[in-house]
Amino acid sequence: MNKVLKLLLLAVVLLPASAWVVSTNDAPRWPMFEKHQIDAGANEAVTVADINHDGRLDIVSGENWYEAPEWKKHRMREIPFLNGYIDDFSNHPLDVNGDGFVDIVACAWFSKRMTWYENPRRYDGELANTLWKEHVIESNFNYELMLMVDIDGDGKAQEFLPNYGSSPEIVWWERSELTAKGEWVRHSVGRVPEAKGLHGVGAGDLNGDRRPDILTARGWFEAPANPRTGTWTFHPDFQLLPPRGQCGPIYAHDVNGDGKTDVVYSSGHQYGVFWLENLGGKWKTHTIDDSWSQAHAVTVSDLDHDRKLDIITGKRYLAHDIDPGAYEPLGLYWYRSIGDGSFVFAGKRCAPRLAIRSAMPCTGFAISSLCPAAISVSIRMRRALLRRP
Repeated sequence: MNKVLKLLLLAVVLLPASAWVVSTNDAPRWPMFEKHQIDAGANEAVTVADINHDGRLDIVSGENWYEAPEWKKHRMREIPFLNGYIDDFSNHPLDVNGDGFVDIVACAWFSKRMTWYENPRRYDGELANTLWKEHVIESNFNYELMLMVDIDGDGKAQEFLPNYGSSPEIVWWERSELTAKGEWVRHSVGRVPEAKGLHGVGAGDLNGDRRPDILTARGWFEAPANPRTGTWTFHPDFQLLPPRGQCGPIYAHDVNGDGKTDVVYSSGHQYGVFWLENLGGKWKTHTIDDSWSQAHAVTVSDLDHDRKLDIITGKRYLAHDIDPGAYEPLGLYWYRSIGDGSFVFAGKRCAPRLAIRSAMPCTGFAISSLCPAAISVSIRMRRALLRRP
């Protein structure tokens, strides 16, 4: 009897322990991130790339690039401070001129230009802070943001999709294959009806024909067989965040695993992070979180390596100072995808005057670029503290 009793007691003790382990799979423990301040300066956009060919990812933000692993600051360009903004709204790495070194493609709202900065390929001695040569790709547009995406369907995200805030026109750019001088080709897609300007664009195969389409807050452009010479067809099938449609970047992704491509987006100047369910000709909006506002930038990435794309975003510091919730607490947010259309709120880090303007895909770490008077930080995931199935 004593032996049986002992076994029963052992079972009672062990069962809750097993149940606890299972129940916490969807509730990662805090803290999962550790903040490292790199620079207390003001910046709007950020990207990472191996600038100096040493095999390490460096950080580019604002007027500087930061050399890994000690994050030594190198001044690379001059950017005007206009109307309370660092006038640098997107940065992306690409070897534009084919010399084997990564250059930086950028865009600006107030200066109305899309440019690329040429990597000087020397970073020592007197050349440590050599300003990179600026090349203008296009001018006369206000650029809300710019994405580096795959438009031609070759599986490589090397085309550029600018978001004109002052024009309803949709275009995409690619580096010219005919020269190594850094020349570009502009492809016109069309104009979004009844729009004066746009706030939020994206690219992805929305209709399952294996061609990258172009998404806007007011509908989508269906890609032709040849995206360079064919005619793009506009479908006004949905309207995100009516009436103004002020989204951040827009993503095409099968959120609930039903084989149809859905849409992930956020509100840049109101409350909410959302996904739009593709019901085969009809669309249904799902709210992921509407408890905070100004998710001006958002990205999707498999942050916990469970083969599901999570959502990473953050509250921008005073995206507009008159926006709803503009002065509410700031933070970085990670929504962990379950794969069936639901998300687990996996983590948030609040910090004084911390905000996101520009976000980029991340695996294992996240880099945040901050608005004027904010603190530049990198945030590295503590993998050992992650719990996943």
